[in-house]
Amino acid sequence: MKRLTVMVLALAVVAGSAFATPLVGRSGATLKPFQLLGWLNAGWVRSEKGYNWDSLAYIALPTASKMSAASAELTASIGLPGKLELTAVAPLLMKQGNTQSSTGLGDVIVYARYGILQSPLLPVKLAALLGVKLPTSSKDAIPALGRASTDIGLGLSALTMSLGKVAVHARAGYWLNGKINDTTKIGNQMEYLLVGDYAVSKCFTPELALSGLMSGQRLVNGTAVPKTQSGIHNVGLLLMFKPLPMLVVRPKVSMPLEFLCQGASVSGPAVGLDVWATLP
Repeated sequence: MKRLTVMVLALAVVAGSAFATPLVGRSGATLKPFQLLGWLNAGWVRSEKGYNWDSLAYIALPTASKMSAASAELTASIGLPGKLELTAVAPLLMKQGNTQSSTGLGDVIVYARYGILQSPLLPVKLAALLGVKLPTSSKDAIPALGRASTDIGLGLSALTMSLGKVAVHARAGYWLNGKINDTTKIGNQMEYLLVGDYAVSKCFTPELALSGLMSGQRLVNGTAVPKTQSGIHNVGLLLMFKPLPMLVVRPKVSMPLEFLCQGASVSGPAVGLDVWATLP
């Protein structure tokens, strides 16, 4: 059997990343001054296949190498004057391997957003983002709940005006990743999210999403390590319910587009649930 090379980096990110990480999780619209947002983003995913660089194809992982991850991202945001917004995200994680498991806080993300275009008279709303991911996870957790690095994220989110019942979200982000020790640096990452909304009614909006996370090669002592890059792309279905004007509930499911993916590991179906509320 040909040698199997697997990067577990994809599972080191929270389960919700099958849909989007917090860097590109929000639309192009920003909060009003002193408006508050609370968000729970829960998810579950299990690795099923690893990438074989010799055959350039995915093959089933042995049971001992599979890992499942459950997450509950807790997000709090506040709108500020001047079209600014501040957000903190605390991911609570539980990972289960064949013989080892870990539970606890992952790497906290703090970011600011600025509404470049926010007028309802314009065809698109646009927001720019600057954030930092902090190494707040336990260094003793096995499997790891995060990385021992400080990463800087840049993002851009756009939301089109409704064209009849349809609206489109386009979001992109770039992570400038730091070192995980004195010699090793994780490759920088680019991510994207494209979402189409179809408003069936004021209370129900199905969404179809395409998302991806692409990682560059790992560097050791400044030298790129071959076959450590990856690109994972997913398609997802989200069902957005709005039982109250300030409350949204959104179950979701996602699958990797294996024919577009390379490196890392891919999962079976990833399931999740978003619940968020705004005040006032």
